[in-house]
Amino acid sequence: MFDPSKGLVMDLAVVGGGPAGLAVAQQFSEAGLSVCSIDPSPELIWPNNYVVWVDEFETMDLLDCLDTTWNQLKSKMMQKRILNGDKFHQAKVIKVIHEEFMSLLICNDGVTVKATVVLDATGFSSIELKSKNSRIPMFLYAMPFSSDRIFLEETSLVARPGLPMKDIQERMVARLTHVGIKVKSIEEDERCVIPMGGTLPVLPQRVVGIAGTAGMVHPSTGYMVARTLAAAPVVANSIVWYLGDERSLLGNELSTKALKDLWPIERRQREFFCFGMDILLKLDLQGTRRFFDAFFDLEPCYWQGFLSSRLFLLELIFFGLSLFSNASNTSWNKDYGKGHSSFVLGGASAIGQQNCSCVVISCH
Repeated sequence: MFDPSKGLVMDLAVVGGGPAGLAVAQQFSEAGLSVCSIDPSPELIWPNNYVVWVDEFETMDLLDCLDTTWNQLKSKMMQKRILNGDKFHQAKVIKVIHEEFMSLLICNDGVTVKATVVLDATGFSSIELKSKNSRIPMFLYAMPFSSDRIFLEETSLVARPGLPMKDIQERMVARLTHVGIKVKSIEEDERCVIPMGGTLPVLPQRVVGIAGTAGMVHPSTGYMVARTLAAAPVVANSIVWYLGDERSLLGNELSTKALKDLWPIERRQREFFCFGMDILLKLDLQGTRRFFDAFFDLEPCYWQGFLSSRLFLLELIFFGLSLFSNASNTSWNKDYGKGHSSFVLGGASAIGQQNCSCVVISCH
């Protein structure tokens, strides 16, 4: 645990104890530098609301965290950090004061953590849910665990404003009733709001961001976890490199360079994803169906790569051309033209929402 009485200045303070924060802290400490994670609930079990491709976790040696809960992933990351001798402080940061060569993080328990670099891994603030919008298409994920036990997720693709959870749950009930599924009991119930799109971090600034605070949520799908974990070494190594032995690069200059390393040429990739979000925001139910008919007619490497942010710019261009060539004349005339202006202008900057209601049910 962090001992404030020693007056140490940590090389890195990580605010937030989610996957992104723990991953960067682990990579950073393995380089031999000091790190302190600050989180009000470090032992909190993470909700089971992440989606990854198997090969993504395989490359990160996390296959044992599939077919299980978030807690397995968190335990594995925490164990590595404890072995590295990392510091933890259980509190909430309420204020940050930036001085010339370090930052002071004031916590709600009166403790001040001093650090050369601050990483914001707190994710998104909750966004108020607005009025009902019955026009927004939704769909249901279903994953049977057994003959009478099912995981269900009712979700909107993206909406602006987001759908109220009450509407989402009503649609799930109506859908289950329509197909004749009778719920005996609800074993788990979770609700999730994922802000999508928005602007990238404004530069220069003093705090380094990652995950939700760095615009890493896929603007068209809401996926982020695997990409964030893969980006953690990039952020950690960048900070380690720019700190250097002589600490010649500090403050705004260091954080700006670290953020630029996180978002180099992929900025164009993200603009393409924002274009996709802009189209999805404007599609009605029939347009959404036409879109997915064309989307899943593509070669799997293209739609899988798009969903997981693993297509480079040239591949994305080919993906777009292939998608449009698969589209019907109706889609061309009614659907895809709707996002054209956003693409020309370089991507949407307004935030959309993907709202989900997830349950594990026993049924008959």
